[in-house]
Order: sequence, then structure tokens, then C-alpha cells
Amino acid sequence: MKQKLKIGIARRIIIQITLLVFIMCNILSFISYSRSKANILGITFEELTERTKDMATVVDAYFEKRKEQLRYIAKIDEIKSMDWNAQKQVLIDENEKWGFNGLFIMSADGFGYYIGNEEPKDQSQEDFFKKMKAEGEFVTDPFIKQIEKESITTIVTPINRDDKVVGYLCGTIKLDEVNKIVQSIKIGQSGYGFILDSTGRFVAHKDMNLVLTETKFVDNFAGKNKDKENEVNNILSKLISDKTEVEDVVLNGSKVRISHTRIAGTSWSICLIAPNKEVMSGINRIALDQFITTVIFVVIGALTSVVIGRILLREIKNIRNYSTELSSYNLAYKGEKIGDNEFAETIQDLNSGVNELCSAINQVKMNSNEISKSSEKINEMIIDISSELESSAAETEEISANMEQCTASLEEANSISHTINKSAEKSADTAVKVLKLAGDIQQESDVAYNDAILSKQNVESLYNSCSIKLKRALEKIAVVENISSMSNSILEISQQTNLLSLNASIEAARAGEQGKGFAVVAEEVRKLAEQSASTVNAIQDNVNETLLAVKELSETSSELLNVVEKDILNDYEKLIDITSSYKKSGDNFKNVMTEVSGVSKEIYDSINNVSSNIEELTEAISSVSKSSLHIAENMTSINCKKDDIVEYLEKNKDKSQHLLGMVNKFKTE
Repeated sequence: MKQKLKIGIARRIIIQITLLVFIMCNILSFISYSRSKANILGITFEELTERTKDMATVVDAYFEKRKEQLRYIAKIDEIKSMDWNAQKQVLIDENEKWGFNGLFIMSADGFGYYIGNEEPKDQSQEDFFKKMKAEGEFVTDPFIKQIEKESITTIVTPINRDDKVVGYLCGTIKLDEVNKIVQSIKIGQSGYGFILDSTGRFVAHKDMNLVLTETKFVDNFAGKNKDKENEVNNILSKLISDKTEVEDVVLNGSKVRISHTRIAGTSWSICLIAPNKEVMSGINRIALDQFITTVIFVVIGALTSVVIGRILLREIKNIRNYSTELSSYNLAYKGEKIGDNEFAETIQDLNSGVNELCSAINQVKMNSNEISKSSEKINEMIIDISSELESSAAETEEISANMEQCTASLEEANSISHTINKSAEKSADTAVKVLKLAGDIQQESDVAYNDAILSKQNVESLYNSCSIKLKRALEKIAVVENISSMSNSILEISQQTNLLSLNASIEAARAGEQGKGFAVVAEEVRKLAEQSASTVNAIQDNVNETLLAVKELSETSSELLNVVEKDILNDYEKLIDITSSYKKSGDNFKNVMTEVSGVSKEIYDSINNVSSNIEELTEAISSVSKSSLHIAENMTSINCKKDDIVEYLEKNKDKSQHLLGMVNKFKTE
């Protein structure tokens, strides 16, 4: 398949302007030519018609003059007397006076009286007389005197006496004057005029031979060609009609225009003939002038289009170089303004848009790097928190195990207190057996005393250890709050990135087609910013849950420590004091036997209190154990969510790196 020919915009503009000028010039020339042609033809037809009418009027005026002369003669009394003897001399005198070729009288009964003839001539049966009777006043068809080579005609006017036609005065005249009138007609270089009678003979013509030889119109233009004869006869029928028209015909192989009209008072038609070549010569000159004008305007239009095309080509090359640099991600390129026009304004707007885009991309690069670094830092912090949480969970489990041991010890102490209580009861009942059992009581009191001290030491050690570990764990868990503040920072960066992407989209929209690539980058930046904001929100939710759990753990642990510090240790002090007193009582048993009942009662009450306190301590330690287990579970849950947070951070980091890779394609310096 052939490759389609590519034509540059400058050449297209040159071709289009040239074609436009060519088409417009041709259209205007055609319209002007058509109108000029119509006007010239109309003027020519009108001129031919008017000249024909004028010539007919001139000929008619000549005949009217002659008719007036005859009317004057016909009013002479001698002429009206119809007495030839009286008429004859008058006719001779008037003939010489008015220059007629001859005058004669035609009586009402058809007898003609001629000056050279003594006897009248009977013409009553001739068409000539019959026409007199029918028309009264008229001009006869011409008569050719072959010997004299003259063309004459007769003008007839009636002789009236007492409003009655008594005869007719006839005057014969030569048609030399009429021929002079016709031969004086000039139309252009070769146009001429002629007169035809009702039979188609030439009455007047520039070629007198046609008149003297009585040549007919058909014979002159058709000759012996029978094919043309009908055509010429048709033309003749139009020429000798009563109408005044201009005929467009072909005679002797040439196109001519013939204007014709009837001469008043005769059966003759005067015709003016004008060759088409001469009629159209002015039109052809106009056509030639218009053609030359069209060529000149087309050349001017072509030269103008070449100048415009070169100017546009220079501007288009400048913009194309700009677009090429932009398509290669070179934002450091700045277009050069050529002149002061719309192209220069476009270059200036593009430069402004590219500058704004460079600023936006630099901000995106900066923020992407910050997001990446923040993600790495958060990842490290999450890993540290995870390890701390694991350590805290282990320590919490250890606390829970110690609490279980404390519970077992307290149950054992409770059992001992019950045993002591029973012993006290027995001592009250069996005072006699007290002395026997004094040694046993002393030993048991020593054991109880030592056990109480040991138990107190264990509880204090466990309390101190748990307190230190719990405070340390709470201090480490406080790092979680830093995650919230860092998440807020990331959220602010995401919002700024979103704003920057919006600005980049606006600037890309201003850049039009050249900014579509930037619009895609801006859209990706906006999506990454929204995903970063969503991820940070998820992190904040998890951190908030963690902080809530830590808060609950802190409150529960504080309550447990307070219980141990205020209640259990005080009870241990009391227990130690009691066992110490019990030991002393055993030593001084013999001295205070009288007070055994009271002391036994006190011991019984104290042991009941101890038992009650031990039970309360047992319940408190159980609660602490449950809280420790709950804390361990929460820490385990936090540790599990750590993986999700790390995964989100990794995705955020990857997207930031992807965004940074995209914007790094652009050269801003």
C-alpha cells in the first residue's frame, strides 16, 4: 500500500490561499463577465433597435416630406379641377419646383394623365390603381430603370374636392436620397444597413448592384443552396414582419445580429446588420482583461500565501521544537518568543505552565523522598515496638506465672491460718494440753514467722520486679504514641502531595494537548496521596486501639500494684507481727498461762483477719493474673497488627518510589 503523501501546514496554507484567490477571482470574473456580457449585449441590442428606429424615422421623414409636397400640390385649384389642360402646366411647374422625377394624375375612374403623353392611359384594371382605391395614400415598391440605372418609386396622394376623392396625384422620385441615408449607416467596422420591400428585394443597400439587379434577400444569402433557402426564408419572414426585433442569425457562415423594423407608410423594412465578432469584441476584451487581472491577483495571492506560510512555518517549527523537548521530559527547555503575536503569547503561556509544573514536580520529588524516609523510619519503629511488645508480653506472662505462685502460697497460708485457728480453738478448750503442745506451738510459730517473712520477701521482690518491669514496659509502649504523631505528619504530607497533584493537573490542563502526559502523572500522584492518607488512617486506627489497650493495661497494673503495696504488704507486716508475738507468747507461755484464754481469743481473731486478708489478697492476685493475661493477649494482638502496618508501609514506600521514578524522568534543570 502506497504511503500517503504528507503535506506540511505551510504548503497547505499556500495551496489553500492560492486556490481561494484563484476560485474567488474566477467566480468574480465569471460574474463580472456574465453581467458585462449581458449589459453589452443588452446595450447593443437596444442600440441596434434604436438606430433601426431612428433610420426608419429618417426615411419616413423623407417620404413624409415628399408627401407633404404632393399634398400641397393636390390642394391647388387647377389640380382639384381635374381638367388636364389646366393641370398639365401646373404639374410641369411644380415638378421643376420640388424636384420630382415626374408628376402625373390618375382619375377616379382609372385613367392616367402623363405630361409627355397627350392621350390618357387606362389603368383601371391594374393593381396599381386598385391599391389607390384601397389605400388612398401610399408609396409604391421601387421600380428599376435599367437603361438609366436608377431606382425610383411613386408616392400617391388623393385629390380631394368638397371632401370627395376626385383623383390621385402621383409623384415619382429617385431613391438616391434613401440610398444615401442607408449607405451612411455604419455599425462598427463592417456593420451596415439595407431596406427590403414586401417581396424581399433590396430597396436600398451599400452595394447598389443588388438594388439595380433587383436581387432578393434569399438569393443573395442562400444562392442556389436549397438547404439554406428555407433557413433564409425563415429569416426573411421575420425581417419583413411588422415587429421591431433583433434577430441572432447565421448568414454566409457568419453569426450576425439583425435589427429590423417597418418604415411607416410603406411596406418596406429597414434592417441593420452587425457581425457577432464586432459585437463580442468588447466582451472578449473584457474577458481578456479579467483573465489578466485574475492571473495578477492569483500571483499576488500566491506570493502573499508564501510569505504567510513562511511566517507560520517558522512559528510552527518553534512550537514543534518545544513540544519535542517536552515529549522527551525536558522541562528545563524554554521556548523562544518570535515577534509579538498569538504564537508568542502561546510560548509565554507554555513557559509559565512548564515553570509551575517544574515546581510541582520538584515538590513531588521532595515529598516522595520524605514519604519514603518516613516509611522506612516508621518501619524501623514498628519493628522495635514489635520486639518490645514481645518482650513485654513475655514479662507479663512471667508476672502472671508469679501471681499464680503467690496465689498458691496464699492458699497455703490460708490453710495454715485455718489450722492455727483450729489450734486456737482447741487451746481454749484444752488449756491443759497447752503446755504439752507449747513446744509444738513454738516450732510452728517459728515456722509461721519464717514463712511469713519469706512470703513477704517473695511478695516484695515480686512486687518490685513487676513494678519495674511494668513501668519499663509502659515507657516502651509510649513509643506507640510517636507513631500517631508520625502518622499525622505523613497525613499532612499526603494532603500536601494531593494539593500539588491538583495544581499539576490544573497546569497540565492549561497546557492543552502538550500537558496530557503531565495530567496522567498528576493523577497518579493524587492516587498515591489518597492511598497514603488511607494507609495512615488505618495505622492511626490500629495505634489508637493499641493506646487504648495499653491504657487499660496501665490502669489495671497500677491498681494491682496499689493492692499489693497497700494491702498485701501491710497484711504481711501484720502477719509477721502476729507470728512474732505468737513466738514470744510461746516462749513466755508458762508465764502467761493465765492470759491464755485472752491471748487465744486475740490469736483467734487475728487469724480470722489474716484468713480474710489472705482471701482478699488471693482474689486480688487472681485479678492481677487475669489482667496480665489480658495484657499479654493485647500485646500479642498488637504484634499481629504490626505485620499489617509494615505491609501498608511497604506498599506506601513502593508507591512513593514508583512516583519518584516517574517524576525523575522530567528534566527540571
